[in-house]
Amino acid sequence: MSTATNTRYDKNARIGQWLQMLESPTLAVPVDLVTGFAPVAPVDLTARVRAFQAANGLVADGIFGRKTYGAMYALLRQKSIAALPLELQPKSGKKLVILNGDPYKDDNMNFPMRADVAFFLHQAMQEVRAAGGIIPSAGSLRALNAPLTAGRVARSWHYFAGAFDLHTYAGFQDPTKDPLVIVVDGDFHRVYVRCTQSRPDVVLPPEIELKNPCSQRDRTGAKAKPVRGHFLDLTAVFAKYGFARIPPHSGFRTNPRTNYMTAEWWHFQLEVWMMPEFSTFIEQLLLLYTEAQLRNTPPMRAGDAVFGVDFR
Repeated sequence: MSTATNTRYDKNARIGQWLQMLESPTLAVPVDLVTGFAPVAPVDLTARVRAFQAANGLVADGIFGRKTYGAMYALLRQKSIAALPLELQPKSGKKLVILNGDPYKDDNMNFPMRADVAFFLHQAMQEVRAAGGIIPSAGSLRALNAPLTAGRVARSWHYFAGAFDLHTYAGFQDPTKDPLVIVVDGDFHRVYVRCTQSRPDVVLPPEIELKNPCSQRDRTGAKAKPVRGHFLDLTAVFAKYGFARIPPHSGFRTNPRTNYMTAEWWHFQLEVWMMPEFSTFIEQLLLLYTEAQLRNTPPMRAGDAVFGVDFR
């Protein structure tokens, strides 16, 4: 039974998550794989915050304030960059790491990710490829002056390379052939990757049947026949490494004329990196850009916002 159903924007649950990640030698993310949310906060949270403060030269009062937030986040970011393989370590002065996406049809896009975010996607990609799946990309970093569209909002995680998109046409087209198969999962979508014995060392997941696979012709999958094969729950894999999904835009499922680019099944963002009530949109932008670079751009004109309040 899930213990994390309502913790998406729960500050104490995230504090507990961060403390466990700092204690983990592999930066393992404690998460509920069904919901993708943090476990409920530990009962001894105040004592653990106090211990962290004492160990890091802060006033050990057990209160999670701005200084404690800043110190904890800085340590997590340092640890995640240091955990990257040597060949992926950012070069001096660089803030981005390029992760190779898998080719799909005529496309072969990569994932430019902020260095402190790249570790988590790299881990997920390794797990998927070991199971014989692919991760085709539609990109991650968005240019600061990119025009806003039906599927692009001004406070997008793509502006600071904290999110990525899977190839938007690698699924939702023909579930009998697509490398990615999507099913409705409550208010969200759940994405599965089709796995094949592409290399001798691949360990295929068990064969399963996916009911009601979605497509552009049948956005809820209500009329679709089940598909069977070796599928890996890609949504759960991403959740394991801190990436959360987002729901489709209003009306997408009920109105077939709604722009396909509002489906959002392809979008995943590193929510484990965001502290409710503390992390802000502009703070994240400034980890990648200078104030001069941001001046008069769409994300800056949108104004600042707090994660869990007006930035999600």
